[in-house]
Amino acid sequence: MAGSTCCVPLINGYLNADNDFMDELHADGAAAGFLCYPLDTLREEESSQKIFDFRDKLEETLAAGDGPESLTLIGGATGLYCGYVDFIAWDIRAVLQKAKEFFEDTDIPWASFHTFCREAGTVTLKNPPEEGADDERTDG
Repeated sequence: MAGSTCCVPLINGYLNADNDFMDELHADGAAAGFLCYPLDTLREEESSQKIFDFRDKLEETLAAGDGPESLTLIGGATGLYCGYVDFIAWDIRAVLQKAKEFFEDTDIPWASFHTFCREAGTVTLKNPPEEGADDERTDG
């Protein structure tokens, strides 16, 4: 539906599988990527305000405290099914821990992080609860 960025080379590089800009960031000890989360539980029939309020709250949480020391928010998007918050992290572990704690306190069923490198794996920050998962465990 809507999106913005102040760092077009990262988005273009991701879309075109070109990692030059990401390689430069990594060489400087930084990582860039995006948080992704579903919008299902945030939808309201008459308004998308709840979706935008959630994203604002997430961004405020990430930027709070030592946030400016560990990340710079560079944009984000609201799609048909998912919301995204883009950032460059100077301390990726601290940022992902803060994001994980934020999502744990919400009704959002899952959340993940992905760098702007297409071939990189996704980091799961929150999994949907699986009913009966304890019953299906085996020792084998």
